[in-house]
Amino acid sequence: YQRRVRGWTSSTMSLGTLLVLAAMVLGSVAQLGGSGPYTVECSTISISTLTALLPIYRSARTCYPVPGHGNFSLHLLIHGNLGGGPFGIAYHSLQEQIASFGFVVAFFNSCFSDSQCNNGESSFLEAANTLRHFEMHPSAAPVDFQRPYTISGHSTGARAALMIGAIVDSPSYLSASELGAKLTPELRASLSRVRAVVADHPDPMYDPKQNPDIGHWNVTQMPVLVITGTKDKIEPNLSGWRDFCMLATPDKVFVDISGASHLQPILAHPEGPFVAYFAQAFGLGNATATQLFYSNQSGSLANAGGFRVAQAGEGNTGQNGTVGFLACRRDGSSMPPGLQALCA
Repeated sequence: YQRRVRGWTSSTMSLGTLLVLAAMVLGSVAQLGGSGPYTVECSTISISTLTALLPIYRSARTCYPVPGHGNFSLHLLIHGNLGGGPFGIAYHSLQEQIASFGFVVAFFNSCFSDSQCNNGESSFLEAANTLRHFEMHPSAAPVDFQRPYTISGHSTGARAALMIGAIVDSPSYLSASELGAKLTPELRASLSRVRAVVADHPDPMYDPKQNPDIGHWNVTQMPVLVITGTKDKIEPNLSGWRDFCMLATPDKVFVDISGASHLQPILAHPEGPFVAYFAQAFGLGNATATQLFYSNQSGSLANAGGFRVAQAGEGNTGQNGTVGFLACRRDGSSMPPGLQALCA
């Protein structure tokens, strides 16, 4: 893909932003894990309902195929701790990559750090307010509102995505909390349009310091892709696999990428195309994309060319170090075959 960027000037960039750009983003552009067929452009949209100390960061950077190709499904990319504000630039390459596969990808700049959003527990509200803003301002971006939404997130953002999965599937989740009280009927309606979520190096959902309502956190129908890496030392050992096992949804996928650290999404991000494919498969019903998760064909998640799935014994492999990849399907099958018992 190619990119065009609007609404960004040199005066907007701080020295810290430039350092992040040099250290992370330029390196990731050189190592992209593949891109889609569309040239993309990006603009920044002000959203007054977001949480940020500086008004400039009450906004969402939004990328989409250049005009002339129609409207596209809305995808929300949620950053991790310290990934908002001026450091959101570290996610720009991944954002543009996903958009190149035919999505309007919004990235809210608010909640610079977890501390600004209740230790990250209220990041889901930023997501809801962002979706709601696009609904209230349909001309802001070329969104096809006849199509469902999809969400992906990294670290704290992955936690927020998994929280949204439970909000959609289990109305009792957060219902007795102060955070839940802030979910207006309008915000719940916006979140109800989400059809698939991707948790890229997620926080542990079994930790009460991360998940404020573990007892009611129940993802029963939302398709979920959980991505981790053998070199992720930031999250607790096996936390990605444990999150995967806690999911009750019949459509769920786990992959442990060999050599990937916690920062993979802002470095080479070879998983980027599969974030887009998962959104296409379960958000848009794309049968070709679905096969990339439930087959061993060339280019599938199990047989990707841009990275290697972890082998038995590598870091963060599930089921006593034996599972680096598992795709569970609603029809009761699994990929690899014969591992259906691990899907329950």
